[in-house]
Amino acid sequence: MCGDWLIYLECLKGGKMAYDVTTRNFFRRHSASQVHKVEGTEVYFAEREAITRYVVEHFAVNRRMIKKAFTAIDHEWQRFQHKHPGRKLLECYDKSGLKAAARWFQQQSHVAFYVHGMTFSRGGIERLAAQLANHMVENGWQVTIYCRVHQRSTSIYPLYESVRVVPIFDEHKLDTSVKALNYALTHDHIDVFVPMLSEWLFEPIVEAAQNTGVTIIASEHNDPWKIEELWWNHEKRVACFEKVDAIHFLLNKYIESVPKHLHDKVITIPNGVEIPNQINLENREKLIVSVGRLVPQKRFDSLIEAVSLVQENLRGTGHRVEIYGEGELRNSLMQQIQQQNVEDIVFLMGNTSEIEKVYQRADFFVLASDFEGLPVTLLEALSYGLPVIGFKHCNGPNEIIRPEQEGLLVDSVQSLAEAIEIMINNNNDRIKPYNRAKDYSLANFYESWKEKLIDIVKV
Repeated sequence: MCGDWLIYLECLKGGKMAYDVTTRNFFRRHSASQVHKVEGTEVYFAEREAITRYVVEHFAVNRRMIKKAFTAIDHEWQRFQHKHPGRKLLECYDKSGLKAAARWFQQQSHVAFYVHGMTFSRGGIERLAAQLANHMVENGWQVTIYCRVHQRSTSIYPLYESVRVVPIFDEHKLDTSVKALNYALTHDHIDVFVPMLSEWLFEPIVEAAQNTGVTIIASEHNDPWKIEELWWNHEKRVACFEKVDAIHFLLNKYIESVPKHLHDKVITIPNGVEIPNQINLENREKLIVSVGRLVPQKRFDSLIEAVSLVQENLRGTGHRVEIYGEGELRNSLMQQIQQQNVEDIVFLMGNTSEIEKVYQRADFFVLASDFEGLPVTLLEALSYGLPVIGFKHCNGPNEIIRPEQEGLLVDSVQSLAEAIEIMINNNNDRIKPYNRAKDYSLANFYESWKEKLIDIVKV
């Protein structure tokens, strides 16, 4: 059966070929045909191995081509495994031997990320994706970032000119978007695809990457149990992750959110931040800082309520609260500030491109979020020597903040108010938070991702 293909390949070796899409014959499969008799048998798989071996020995191939061939043969084995009870594919098809025999085409490795809000959101995922993309370019990689279609088409964070940003996806036009992304992944010659998300959008994005020959790493950037509670469900999340080659979590504890049969796929790489060479230890302003999008998850309403409970003490010490970020709750938060009579000590500052200068002059940091993955703002605050107040039930803060060392953990608005009162009357330690942040340095983040991507490309 493979004789025809070998003839075509021999012709192809001779030089350029043309083809005509017009139907020249009307082949009809029937029960007496050779194809029907051989399909799914050991000969069937042996012939496919022979064709693949001829290709890899006579033509330069890349990793994506090999993976696509292996994906196809895996699919065929699933179709016909019932004809080979008790046997494994490797007994009929030698993948290792084919890879060893291959004439590898040397090319620049190409990683693609999917970051939904790359052109319009100032979130932690977008910032880390930009930093990682630039780092991979510095290490000789080609980088593409696919993202949501938006009126703005350039990255919200700085990128090297060689990084391609491709607005391609619209969750309101799923079928069209899945087809467009599938086509792009196939024709852009991607080696590794890393969707960085925190919700159900993983499903269509991962679906788009199927049958492309591209290695898929699903990079989840939030508390998985909250993701399942609010935006997805456990069964669909697990089914989606079964289709990828690797699953990236921010913390080891998140591994328990998936069944044991997926544990071998999991890699854990925490977020990272740039560690300043030195920090301001003295002469801090009486400034309490909080940073994040003004959305329900961040619970800035809890922070404002807690401040209202100790507002007289704050006025007495001269402390004020600055909240940096923008979002849908700006008007309601402003209204709450007015209703609770704290306009003179609580300020909504909007976005800033110089948050480092704010950290340098602040006294301490409050993270009032109901849930997080591993917040970059928390790590940034620690890196500038700011002790942090966070909630005990919030994953991320409850793993990083060690009470009485890098800050305080609370369990209610009342205890948040009490913690603020403790902090404003303390001579807060700056060295312990600074040293804790070193465990989550951007250098470690870069190295972990680079090693993983290189390992995948080698395989």
